[in-house]
Amino acid sequence: MAAGYSHAFTPTVIFGFNVSVSRFRYNRSPKNSGFDLTTIGWPASYNQSVPAVMRTPPTPCVANFADNIICTQGQSFIQDRNTQYNLSPSISMLRGRHQYQFGSQFEVGRDNYAQSNIASGAFDFCAPGQACFTSLPGVSGTGFSFADFLLGYAGNFNNFENHFFAQSVVPAFTAGQQIYRAVYFADSWHATNKLTLNLGLRYDLQGPWSERFNRLSYFDPNATNYLTQFLPAGSDPLKGDVFLVKSGDRNNIPLEKIDFSPRVGLAYGISTRTVIRSGYGIFWIPNYVSFGLNPLNDMVSAASTTYSGTIDGNHPINTIALPFPSGISAPPGRSLGTQGTQQFLTQVVQSITEAYPANHWNLNIQRALPADFFLSAVYVGSKGTHLEQYSQQINQISDALLAQAAAQVDLTLPNPRQNVAILQSTPNPFFISGQALALTGSTTTKGQLLRPYPHYTSVQLAGQGSYDSIYHSFQLTVQRRFAGAGSLLVAYTNSKLISDTDTLTSWLETGVGGIQNNDNLRGERSLSSQDIPQRLVLSYVLDLPFGKGKKFLSGVSEAAEKVVGGWGVDGVTVFQRGFPLVFTNGQLNGTTLFGGGSRPNLVSGCHILVPGPATAKLGDPNNLGLPRWFNSSCFTAPPDFTFGNEPRVDPRLRSQGVENFDFSLFKRTRFAGNDRLGLEFRTEFFNIFNRTQFAPPNTICCTANNKNFGVVTSTAPGTNPRLIQFGLKFMF
Repeated sequence: MAAGYSHAFTPTVIFGFNVSVSRFRYNRSPKNSGFDLTTIGWPASYNQSVPAVMRTPPTPCVANFADNIICTQGQSFIQDRNTQYNLSPSISMLRGRHQYQFGSQFEVGRDNYAQSNIASGAFDFCAPGQACFTSLPGVSGTGFSFADFLLGYAGNFNNFENHFFAQSVVPAFTAGQQIYRAVYFADSWHATNKLTLNLGLRYDLQGPWSERFNRLSYFDPNATNYLTQFLPAGSDPLKGDVFLVKSGDRNNIPLEKIDFSPRVGLAYGISTRTVIRSGYGIFWIPNYVSFGLNPLNDMVSAASTTYSGTIDGNHPINTIALPFPSGISAPPGRSLGTQGTQQFLTQVVQSITEAYPANHWNLNIQRALPADFFLSAVYVGSKGTHLEQYSQQINQISDALLAQAAAQVDLTLPNPRQNVAILQSTPNPFFISGQALALTGSTTTKGQLLRPYPHYTSVQLAGQGSYDSIYHSFQLTVQRRFAGAGSLLVAYTNSKLISDTDTLTSWLETGVGGIQNNDNLRGERSLSSQDIPQRLVLSYVLDLPFGKGKKFLSGVSEAAEKVVGGWGVDGVTVFQRGFPLVFTNGQLNGTTLFGGGSRPNLVSGCHILVPGPATAKLGDPNNLGLPRWFNSSCFTAPPDFTFGNEPRVDPRLRSQGVENFDFSLFKRTRFAGNDRLGLEFRTEFFNIFNRTQFAPPNTICCTANNKNFGVVTSTAPGTNPRLIQFGLKFMF
């Protein structure tokens, strides 16, 4: 619902006021909700912890089996009640050659929300880069994921197929609120008859999230952790702990007060047919888009119970027969108090994600050409600074310790990791009076205790602005509007996008480059997963020149006009380069045991490109002699505990691009007195030439049980073979 009011104080001063209220309501429940977890041998207490509306069978992900179809986590529960209030007063003034605008915006956004795909738990078996316990000793990638599944040997917490596994997440129905305030000033100044300047300044106060019942927490990296009191006298204090927000200060991140947004634009008429336009502005990404900061994702509102499958990456310590020995935890909110919450996060959750405290410019040349053509040539640039990612891992073991571990690997031993110091078992210092207050069990590894925050297996900062991007493009547009009817538009873009992060919602997207070394973000800088270097679009709407008033058959009778006149065509043709490929190392590597990732090594001097059309290099998993999308022999697994040299996003290899033609033929017929009525019949062809667009090839490297590496196994999602549809429209 929206309403607007305007009042002219004088012919040159106008006041405006807009107000709006919107309400969104959404419910989603799994079809198999209400599942009884005792029927698979789990304790009745699990049923009590997971509300029936979101309680489903647990999700097993048997990797590299049946195209990972069972890894999709489709058992999604969502309840959403979203309300937005918006007030926007403004004043517009004309003073000589200046048009001033003053205004403000006040918005309150309330989001009552709950969501979980894995309230009953999700577990992966032999996921790339994770332990596969049925592998031959010391030979990674030789195991069979379905065998691990039958044995119940699941892996540790990780992200596979854009989903998180080895955990159960039971959400509360949170009541979040954000308050946005802004003031702005703009001046459109007609400096001369040829020059117009647009000057503006906007100041934003993007309020962080609060929660109606103060169910929010934050991580203080310098605070002394509560576990310090249990350590032997003289021990160094543990740094880093979680705190509940105070009732008087309800936000878990501070209000940003430096969001000034200057904007400058100009338009200069060189001649009556040529205009130059340019502009520069700073824009801030709204807090609202950083889903990691939503109160739903706070650790006290979305209770995550972590499954621990292995400590050293070789031997299982648990099975899914009883995946959570201490039970599935319900969200505690504020019920546990500060120390109780701290103990909950070290003892039960173990892995935490907590809160802790873009320039655009262009130059455009426009020119009116003969024959009613119009040309626009534009340079567009954009620089993203302190971009957010859903979460950033800050509990990765140091590069020096990984290098030491790599030197200790001995491939001549039955267990090559036998002498690796950081994998050696040691007493868990947080195992107090027969109870593990942090980590799992009475022992842990030396490497775990050498992490920045040894009392957590993972520490991820939600919405941390540590990333950057840079975009440059040349955009050429040629357009013509025809005198009778119709238009022609040709648009070409040549661009490059470089970044070290690509999205805030990686679980909704495929082919997104992930971080390998959280301690060296400079090494993650590469092409963006979303880079499209070239794109050409041709669109047209044309009335065919037949019938009365047209070039051909203009003298036909009224009856003949109904047949030969009113015909037209329209269509869109798209040519586009494919997206760059993203490679992962499917072989278990020690870098993943302590907070890092793993990518393959690229063999120096190897010719990675395979020539030929797409249909000639689709590959066959059962025939190594057939060409694949790329030279798969150019990739090898990096040595254990070593990061690969393959970039986050590959700069040379791309999936197949787009070559698509959509076409329509239509016929309009007017009749009755003064042509008051009409019919339009359309025949529309989508992908008229039936071009196949293939999906990206398999890019999981270096595992003996993945024969599809480099093989294209499907068509691109969202593409279809030729579709023909007919439409009839009656106009009156």
